[in-house]
Amino acid sequence: MTLDEKFISRLQLVGTVMAVSVLVLGLGFFFIRQITAEGEDSIQALEAQQIQSDQDLLVRQVETAKAFLSSLRTHTEKLLKAEVREQVDQAHAMATAIYQREKGKRSDAEIKTLIVEALRPARFFGGKGYFFIDGMDGSCVLLPIAPGREGTSLMNNRDDTGRYIMRGLIEAARLPVGDGFSRYRWFAPGNAAEMADKIAYVRHFAPFDWLIGTGQYVSDVEGKLKGEALDRLRLFRFGRDGNGYIAVFGERDQVLVSPSRPTDEGKSPEQLEAGLYQEAGRLIIEQGRKGDGFVRYDWPRVDGSGTVSAKLTYVSRLEDWNWTLAAGLHLDEMTAATAERRAILSRSIRDKLSLTLAALAIGVTVALGIGIWFSALTGRLIGRYKDNLTRQNDELRRSARDLFLISSMVDSSAEMVFLTDCQWRLIYANPFAYQQLGGSPEEMLGQNLQEISAAIAASPMVEGEDHHRFETNLTAKDGRVMIAEIVAKDLVHEDVLYHFAIARDISERRRWQTDLENKTTALERSNADLEQFAYVASHDLREPLRMVASYLSLLERRYGERLDKDGQEFLDFARDGAQRLDRLVLDLLEFSRIDRKGAPIRGMVVGPALQIAVRNLAMAISESGGRVDWGADVEGAAIKGDAGQIVRLFQNLIGNAIKYRDPDRPPQVLITGVEAGASWEFRITDNGIGIEPQYFERIFGIFQRLHTRDKYDGTGIGLAVCKKIVERHGGSISVKSEMGKGSTFTFILPKA
Repeated sequence: MTLDEKFISRLQLVGTVMAVSVLVLGLGFFFIRQITAEGEDSIQALEAQQIQSDQDLLVRQVETAKAFLSSLRTHTEKLLKAEVREQVDQAHAMATAIYQREKGKRSDAEIKTLIVEALRPARFFGGKGYFFIDGMDGSCVLLPIAPGREGTSLMNNRDDTGRYIMRGLIEAARLPVGDGFSRYRWFAPGNAAEMADKIAYVRHFAPFDWLIGTGQYVSDVEGKLKGEALDRLRLFRFGRDGNGYIAVFGERDQVLVSPSRPTDEGKSPEQLEAGLYQEAGRLIIEQGRKGDGFVRYDWPRVDGSGTVSAKLTYVSRLEDWNWTLAAGLHLDEMTAATAERRAILSRSIRDKLSLTLAALAIGVTVALGIGIWFSALTGRLIGRYKDNLTRQNDELRRSARDLFLISSMVDSSAEMVFLTDCQWRLIYANPFAYQQLGGSPEEMLGQNLQEISAAIAASPMVEGEDHHRFETNLTAKDGRVMIAEIVAKDLVHEDVLYHFAIARDISERRRWQTDLENKTTALERSNADLEQFAYVASHDLREPLRMVASYLSLLERRYGERLDKDGQEFLDFARDGAQRLDRLVLDLLEFSRIDRKGAPIRGMVVGPALQIAVRNLAMAISESGGRVDWGADVEGAAIKGDAGQIVRLFQNLIGNAIKYRDPDRPPQVLITGVEAGASWEFRITDNGIGIEPQYFERIFGIFQRLHTRDKYDGTGIGLAVCKKIVERHGGSISVKSEMGKGSTFTFILPKA
């Protein structure tokens, strides 16, 4: 038998068809069984869900009823407080009126008697309500139901729970008007044997330091409220057909609400009709004593058919009124709903089975088609595989050639190349490395490159790079130490770590750098000496200039009348020259002081410095009819600067704009500023005569003038001072201009 492409393709087709057929049939059987089991589980889950849903419904109905009753009870207490407050407010108003009417006419004792006797006969709340008056020291002033205690102290009087009644009333009287409520227990009129809950409201009567109050028994209001609540519960219905209702049992287990059997209301369970009625009542009472829960019992349906069926009832206690609430549903209603859902689910399962069988048939057909296509494809792939093997052999030969060339290039490199294992033991070094270090492969292979590994441990990798770059010392075999610049990188091959390093001898370059640094230091020292010399020279030049100017003035005073016109003109030329030279010396002196005498550079706001500069130029601006404008961006700009030099910078630039103005229009200067990263960029724009482009760089040089002295005075050092100030602050300055239209000077200063 010949194993060629056709035989392999046919064998693959037969195997694929058999494997797919077995797989599809097995999966079909598995899916059918799984769908059937899932269907039964779903039906059981539906039944459990229905029961749980009905139980949740019963719980919600009972909890809704309890919430309704609690809301009514809360409303009762609010109503009770409003009623007692209204009575006390009236009594307090009456006492105030009596006091104000009789004050000054009668003694305090007589006024007190009038108030007490006016309130003593008052009765309300069905005859149970009365007013009481007590002193803020606990003494009893008025107590209509026990007049014998009037004049005594009630400070230590307590109810049957141990609460101090009078102390609570005194605390309530000190509260703001409207908040003076106190709750305690006290004997109701006609019942001296048992205390009952009572809510009292008191107000402080300041003229006699009294408290005036009254109270109402909570039970008086709750009785009426309970009747209203029971009437509403009788009308409460729920369930699919409205057959669900709430039954209520009282604190003595008597039936309070029974919508299905109204004749049973008021009876105890023992008084109910024997049989299932007594049994149902007994189960509900027992469950209520145990706590919230469900009970089951037989009960007639309320549809008038007289049919008896099992009923599920939820029982819960309302502790505030000591009531037991019960809500129930007939289980045959749950069974009917579950049967309906079971039928729907069964139809869904049958539809899924049909769909699964159809899908399996389609799957077998598609699998056969794919198998035939894949068989043909396999034949072509085998042919391609043979071609790929040929190409891979060619690529291997090319890779061997490239590896040989790379190896030759590394061996010929003028850099030291090292390859080590994970512990920095040398595996390979190129010939140049052996030549530089003075060792042989037999001596160096396997040795640890400690100098390189120690330097790598001390030099963390730069963030964003995948290699180490550092400098260290390498020691040759003969003891010679060279400074090497090294680039090292980790390599991983087949999960094994290697280290690769390239080293370059930079000893000679280091010697050049050291020599360059020494020369730079000497140049900086020379510049400092020159700056000091310029300062001293300019300072010392002023003395002979002052002497020349003095003697010229002396000549003019003594011999001025003897000089002819030419002599007088020569004397003026000499005096003007001395003055110009003195001004040049002063400007040169200031120029030399910018770095040497400058104040420390610290955070500042530009606004004040700019305002000082404009004030210094106020006369020149006024005489020229010009104006200087700037915005809030410049006013509030925060920079790092020497405040005095920043004033001089703005003053020089604005002064130039005023000086070199166009004679046909008044000067206008606009100062703007924008943030540029870590700096502020300022622009000073004018509408002056402008500057030709070839002079843009020249004007910042010292003593550089573009105009004659008879047209514009000055020494030509102002812009040089501006440039030196800006450069001292680490910034730059430039100019753009158009002849006849104006100039814009731009300078950059660091942001604070």
